Amino acid sequence: MEEEKIIEFLKISGLNLYESKIYLALLKYGKVSRSEIYKIADIPQSRMYDILVALTSKGLIKQSDQSVIPEHPRKIINSNSYAENKEKIILLKTNLDKQLRNINRKIEVINGQKEIFHSLEKMYDSPSTQHPIMNRFLSLFKDSKKEILCCTTLPILYPSGQFYEGVLKAVDRGIIYRRILSFNYALAQGEKSIVIDEKRGIKIKVISETDIKEKYYVVDDSYVFLRTIKTTLDLESEEAFIFDQEEIVEQYKNSFEKLWKRAESLDLFLKKLKSKILSNKDYSPILIDVFENGRTNKETLFKKFESQKSKIEELIRKGILKNSEINDMLIIDAEKLLNSVL
Repeated sequence: MEEEKIIEFLKISGLNLYESKIYLALLKYGKVSRSEIYKIADIPQSRMYDILVALTSKGLIKQSDQSVIPEHPRKIINSNSYAENKEKIILLKTNLDKQLRNINRKIEVINGQKEIFHSLEKMYDSPSTQHPIMNRFLSLFKDSKKEILCCTTLPILYPSGQFYEGVLKAVDRGIIYRRILSFNYALAQGEKSIVIDEKRGIKIKVISETDIKEKYYVVDDSYVFLRTIKTTLDLESEEAFIFDQEEIVEQYKNSFEKLWKRAESLDLFLKKLKSKILSNKDYSPILIDVFENGRTNKETLFKKFESQKSKIEELIRKGILKNSEINDMLIIDAEKLLNSVL
């Protein structure tokens, strides 16, 4: 839904423009520090204190330490201000012909109140609100002006689908997108899928897992988004960080460019593997299937090549087929395949 309509709806409910912009920004991004909220909401920093006091008194936000968190938007629908303002608008429609166009727009907003409320509620309950740093980074994709760089390997971390959609939209706008993928990541995706990415305008190179020390994005030489897995004694948890310090951004940009020079073109990599696979007719049907389609369930592969089950087991035993980041989902080990004698 258009932000303009939601802002108008919030104003009808008794909020002023700045209060509406801050509350909407909080619903979109979740927990936000006081030092950042005025930038995200695009309001004067000098107005921050009185606006936060006003929103707190209306029960629409709560503050803890240095952060601000939105309350549920149902409080807007149930407010006396909303009901009273709705009546005023209807009266204005009949009495003030000169303001007819403006009133009609407000009436349209009022008539769509359920849709707007559900949109607000969806923002509040969405994974993006629960993962504000992810949502913040997705907004960097949306606002990118020049180039996005990506260096990654397995495992694929949440929310990969949202990142992919955001990048494709950026590429469609003419943004350059370069990716360095580990061999495992490329082969988990599969030839069919990854070739489609190249045709869409994504520039891809590949390199060994041992050369990729961190998973990160660099946006417009201005931001670094770092993805990590934190391991404790009993569990693994995902962590993410955004940096905008010039020296940190430059460090990751330089690291990417060094890897880009050393990395192999996707086309050459795929041709080399395919040639090796097709050189042995006994194993090629199995390997070409996994090569083209990416990670494949082991039991599914056994059923598909039922008469060649022993060959699949041999490929697993030799490590040419191995588990991806998901148990029993097989991918090809590029280096073992290229160095093997089948």
